[in-house]
Amino acid sequence: MSDNTPFIDPRHIIVGTAGHVDHGKTELTAALTGINTDRLPEEKKRGMTIVPGFVPLMLPNGLRLGLIDVPGHEKFVKNMLAGVAGIDMVMLIIAADEGVMPQTIEHLHILHLLGIDKGVAVITKADLVDEEWLEMIEEQVAETLAPTTLKDAPIIVTSAYTGQGLEELKQCLMDIAEQVQRKPISGHARLPIDRVFSKTGFGTVITGTLWSGTLSEGQRVELWPAGREARIRSIQVHNEKVERALAGQRTAVNLSGIDSQDSPRGGWVAEPGLLRETFRLDISLRLLDTAKPLAQRARLRVHHGTSEVLARANLLDREELAPGGECFCQLELESPLPPLVGDRLIFRSYSPMITIGGGTVLDIAPPRHKRYRPEVIEALEARTKGSGSDLLADLLLKEAKPFNLSAAAKLAQAPSEETATMLAELTDQGRLLELNIDGERVWVAAEAMADKLYLLRGQLAEFHQQHPLRSGYPLAELRNQLFPGFSVKQMNALLAAAGRAGSARGNSGAAGASGSAHRAAGSCSGQNRDRL
Repeated sequence: MSDNTPFIDPRHIIVGTAGHVDHGKTELTAALTGINTDRLPEEKKRGMTIVPGFVPLMLPNGLRLGLIDVPGHEKFVKNMLAGVAGIDMVMLIIAADEGVMPQTIEHLHILHLLGIDKGVAVITKADLVDEEWLEMIEEQVAETLAPTTLKDAPIIVTSAYTGQGLEELKQCLMDIAEQVQRKPISGHARLPIDRVFSKTGFGTVITGTLWSGTLSEGQRVELWPAGREARIRSIQVHNEKVERALAGQRTAVNLSGIDSQDSPRGGWVAEPGLLRETFRLDISLRLLDTAKPLAQRARLRVHHGTSEVLARANLLDREELAPGGECFCQLELESPLPPLVGDRLIFRSYSPMITIGGGTVLDIAPPRHKRYRPEVIEALEARTKGSGSDLLADLLLKEAKPFNLSAAAKLAQAPSEETATMLAELTDQGRLLELNIDGERVWVAAEAMADKLYLLRGQLAEFHQQHPLRSGYPLAELRNQLFPGFSVKQMNALLAAAGRAGSARGNSGAAGASGSAHRAAGSCSGQNRDRL
């Protein structure tokens, strides 16, 4: 690299602009970057942003920000939610001649519910008002920010027309960016789709903000909801061809072997096997202070990533949630979603369509809960406080089938190294049973296996009592009944491990029964190896 080559900071930070319609978001973005983000003919004709626009902003210190200009009109709040998903910091735009308006408040609520606490309030169109009016607007903005996550955000006065405050704003963005925590590139790749199009000679192109992990040329990925796998032919980040996209970058991927119908807006690109769709979610739900009381079984609009689905809110410990209140809730979705534990959700009322609250995903595949059950509430409270290993143990218990390290890492939504540490910890605690199958380590939940082995003992005893002259219980039938999802080798390894445990413990309990069962299996020879 020559001395004349500009330094480019490797961090990848997304900045969203939010605010009321016609408050100067697009003009400010153009003044900062030299690029007009209104790209649709309808946007240019109507003078408002309909879909999010994405442009790079190079700062004097070499840091390149991804700038998202999101819609401000009430009818386009859905697209605003799609744009704000995955941002790191925000510029909240308020026009000096109008002040705080309804969509300013709604956008601020959404940012608050998503936990976005890094940003700056930008007062635009300062050239249209006098100093006295400007001071009043600054006070109004400060009061509006006070009860939100942006209470400490600086307020900068600007004019895209005269250039006032633009250099100060760039310096402010640099200072705030230094406080942004980097996204984990070691996690599992997950890209919410906000735009899909076909390009002659290239095929299907998908764009979005990479939430976690990395995507590389040649990598196999899975499309949701299609469930189809595809290969990444090429990648662009801010219109520049790259070999790898990192978490936090605005990313466009060209996929081979699919068409645009396989990857609709609202879908996802992810590592194969990572996402599992669900029609039911356990969440912690928080209602805004400004919302109306939320009744049991209320119908909601649920926003996750770039998706919107309808759902019923099953309040688990009350008949109504008061404004500003929090509770545990089970969402019954009318259309499936593929969230991961810890994802943030935004809720809008069914009618009128206004933002009323938010939530955090606690369980992606829960059973249907009965209400007013203390054990259910206690279990959900534990999930809000539990460690990663506790959650992994719970997930493995629920699955009740063997998992290798790769599958466990996807289930835990954690890097392989972190998952391996959790598996070792859980194995030492006796909560997981480790098996070795042809040199590969796999784990199963000890409690779930103990239950299965208890049933096995009873089933074998009943079988031999009813059929004393038969050579044994068909293993294939037994596997289908008690060990679905297990291969023959996995079942044999489990029985062998349980047999060793049973011998060490004096053949007591389920493990002892399984030990006896496996010794019976081991005694079968030749033609009877397929029977127990």
